[in-house]
Amino acid sequence: GVPELAISREADARGVTASSIGRFAIEPVADNGLVLGFGGVRTNVIEAGVEVLGEVLEHHAAASPASPASSARWRRTASSMKSKAA
Repeated sequence: GVPELAISREADARGVTASSIGRFAIEPVADNGLVLGFGGVRTNVIEAGVEVLGEVLEHHAAASPASPASSARWRRTASSMKSKAA
């Protein structure tokens, strides 16, 4: 699948914090995912962050050797995030 740590690192390099779920777990977790926080952040900054995260997700989905269904899910997520930012 698409590696959450790679997504988190790339997003961070682009100024968006999207922490992996595993960072908050005491024991290893089987699920991949990202934790987003946006309290106290202006709407325009959230929208810009969503745009960046969508681009990062698209980049990783396109480069991932994951199953077509998994890649399609990531593309839909990225597309949904980008449309919500618009």
